[in-house]
Amino acid sequence: MEAKWNYQFNKAYLEVEGIEVSKELTGKVLVETAETSSVLAVTVKALQGSISATDILPLLHVKMKDMDYIKQNYLLENPTVQPSKKPSENANGKRLEDILGALN
Repeated sequence: MEAKWNYQFNKAYLEVEGIEVSKELTGKVLVETAETSSVLAVTVKALQGSISATDILPLLHVKMKDMDYIKQNYLLENPTVQPSKKPSENANGKRLEDILGALN
């Protein structure tokens, strides 16, 4: 059974500068990308026998050119959707500030 993990990035929201695997996975996985006008798709495939399909999802280091979109739209409500779901300051116990702090 081939071990592979798929990721997709919507280019309307995030501009990806580069993608790398963590150092401990260098030489153990192959990273393939495919791009359309709206999506960057990334597949990480384990080289034969290096990682089991049941192992934890490999970590990618995704370099974003700009986090301003997220910062500017954080906690905004969509005025065209009624009733609008109230935005939450917490996701899985973390706030945006916590996540951004971990990225630096």
